[in-house]
Amino acid sequence: QVLRDITSVIEYVRAKEHGKELNKNNLVDEGDVPIFLGGHSSGGGLVINYATWTKRIIEPNLVGYVLIAPQLGYKSQTSRPKNHGGRDRFARVRIVPFIFNGIFNTCGHSKAVQFNYPPSIIEAHGVVAYNTVNMANAITPEMPREQMGNIDLPVGMWIGSEDELFVPEKVVEYLDLLPTVSAKQNHGEIIEGATHLGVLVNGHLLSSIGRWLAGLVQNKAV
Repeated sequence: QVLRDITSVIEYVRAKEHGKELNKNNLVDEGDVPIFLGGHSSGGGLVINYATWTKRIIEPNLVGYVLIAPQLGYKSQTSRPKNHGGRDRFARVRIVPFIFNGIFNTCGHSKAVQFNYPPSIIEAHGVVAYNTVNMANAITPEMPREQMGNIDLPVGMWIGSEDELFVPEKVVEYLDLLPTVSAKQNHGEIIEGATHLGVLVNGHLLSSIGRWLAGLVQNKAV
């Protein structure tokens, strides 16, 4: 369902850009607005899953993918050691619901990943402090190396040098797995001094993403 929702959002955005209504198939008949799909952390993992989802509708105006400090999955071997830098763990995972879901197809809505947000943050901003089994599965690449090798559009990847969750060098290395057809348009960068959340408000990151997006749009128009 999460992956189908992304398709719905893409079609809605394209429709609004052209001031058009969706047709009976929930699609816009025409349009040329370039679209980029991006995500941070687990949102990056969701983008990878969507990009390699065999049931997704091929969107001709989808130009590329933006991955910011992406969570590439537990099989990617990109995670920092626990308690890296003396910090508390960012999240705690309950294994039992995943086991029951895998064997009996139950517990999909059970709380499985608990984020260690301070209570004050949760109360002030209404932050969701957990992921269910279904959501965790949707945002976690099951076969990250194979999936990266199957992405058919350019990818831009950015991560902070001080990221508390992932080893920056190992994350960026995943760009080497992308198909060579888009190699010249791919971009990987480690943002000096930026942390996992701090990278989102880093001025250099925003400028770098903007230049990369503009370059892809220009190349597509040629």
